[in-house]
Amino acid sequence: VREKSFQGTGTFPDGSKYIGEFKDGEYHGQGTYTWSNGRKYVGEYKNGSKWKGEFYHEEGHIIKKIVNGNTNSGWDDIFLVKFNSSGTKQWTKQLGTSTTEYGRELTTDSSGNIYVTGFTRGGLDGNTNLGSSDIFLIKYNSSGTKIWTKQLGTSKHEDAYQVTTDSTGHIYMTGYTAGDLYGNTNSGGKDIFLIKFNSSGTKIWTKQLGTSKGEEGFEVTTDSSDNIYVTGVTYGGLDGNTNSGKSDIFLVKYNSSGTKQWTKQLGTSSKDIVQGLTTDSTGHIYMTGWTEGGLDGNANSGGIRCYIRASCKDIFLVKYNSSGIKQWTKQ
Repeated sequence: VREKSFQGTGTFPDGSKYIGEFKDGEYHGQGTYTWSNGRKYVGEYKNGSKWKGEFYHEEGHIIKKIVNGNTNSGWDDIFLVKFNSSGTKQWTKQLGTSTTEYGRELTTDSSGNIYVTGFTRGGLDGNTNLGSSDIFLIKYNSSGTKIWTKQLGTSKHEDAYQVTTDSTGHIYMTGYTAGDLYGNTNSGGKDIFLIKFNSSGTKIWTKQLGTSKGEEGFEVTTDSSDNIYVTGVTYGGLDGNTNSGKSDIFLVKYNSSGTKQWTKQLGTSSKDIVQGLTTDSTGHIYMTGWTEGGLDGNANSGGIRCYIRASCKDIFLVKYNSSGIKQWTKQ
């Protein structure tokens, strides 16, 4: 089953919430989640069928898609829908080119602006594609008015997986690049990137990190001091760390100026994938995901079945303090 996702959440100053998701798969895709206290963004389509007269799908590709009066630009488009807490739709935005776009993630800032990121194979809003799949960042206000669109890339592939904001309204994106982003040099395969923008869409700095084996940045978050934390997967040894065998988890801390503070790497001889990252009010960092091994002395719950099936995925939760010292690992 092929799956491409647009998913993310954000909070407006009045406590209202947003969620958006678009999945391109064989059976169905949906983004539905409800909070007791707020708004949400939601999207849904069903492969091979029509959903409320809005989506049409044929042979694995969207050939026509009309979302509440918006017209598809030619292939897979980004969309953003706002509902109030009663489920009344407020507005729908759709954006694309004659090629393919995916909205991967979204977030909001303290003023209620919305930021959407993902990738495009075309040129969004007059931007020029630099050669393959470029990354984008789009800002909307709470009324759905588009403020600006930024597109970045190299002659090779890029994809943006996550976006977040800090207390001063700066925006951070992470994902991967197969090229050399803005003066950085690629390490040999897919590298992690971290890009900082101000609220006007001006790029402040770009960081790139990797090995010859390949890395991807999956999640990014900030703490109350506006330090930035990036996590994802590495197949090599980042910043002098040793790979444990296959895909390891990493956690990198940067300060608001983009200076790297430390890099941590964690893994087993099997596959380990991180899928969530957050901080608390005291500056601790938490990561979650799955492991096919036993992290930090924990035993995989699959036991002998792991050898028979060759795959047993356990949940993990790891806590670090702000200095990068691991506090505990749960599996």
